[in-house]
Amino acid sequence: MTDVIEIEPTPNPDAMRFSLPPALRQQLTLHYDAEHGLAKSTPRPAARLLEIDGVASCMFAPDFVTVSRIGPNAEWSALRAEVALALIESAYAGESIEADQTDRGDEVGDDAVTAQIRDILHTQVAPRVAQDGGHIALDSYHDGEVRVRFEGACGGCPSASLTLRRTVETLIKRYVPEVHRVVLVSADEDASGEPGWKRFLKARGMRFRD
Repeated sequence: MTDVIEIEPTPNPDAMRFSLPPALRQQLTLHYDAEHGLAKSTPRPAARLLEIDGVASCMFAPDFVTVSRIGPNAEWSALRAEVALALIESAYAGESIEADQTDRGDEVGDDAVTAQIRDILHTQVAPRVAQDGGHIALDSYHDGEVRVRFEGACGGCPSASLTLRRTVETLIKRYVPEVHRVVLVSADEDASGEPGWKRFLKARGMRFRD
């Protein structure tokens, strides 16, 4: 068995896209990051990548994985070879990307508006984002406001906000008149819209003036 890992740059200088060997390909889009540590449920191929010094996160799409580094001090010249080797070793070891979670875009029980928004993201936006090594998911919809989350190369990408304003927001508003606003949720936010550092301090008793 010979696996060739194709490596492509993305618009985000801190992320690169690696093709997956056939043995590691699957149908979900799954994101893992080193900040939250390795869980028992973390698939071994993802764990191999997160164990590489300098890797911050990895996003597995059906036929590629986008790997993000911790910053410019982590040289791609070294990381590229380590990531490619880890993927090949996973394939030869018979490992797979199996998870007990599904993509946020696969939720059931949506109302009509939410289902329409999700369909637009899946059919018209996600394929474009995937070309740059990223993924877009609907975080929530409430009272005319759509919250979306970029992952992979698009997470933290300098052009992500521009992409959101010019493409995603315009497209959704065109087809779904109920939508008045589209908001980008960063990887450090939860559904409340509060950044992680603020939630951390609140949990320890600190109060903030509204």
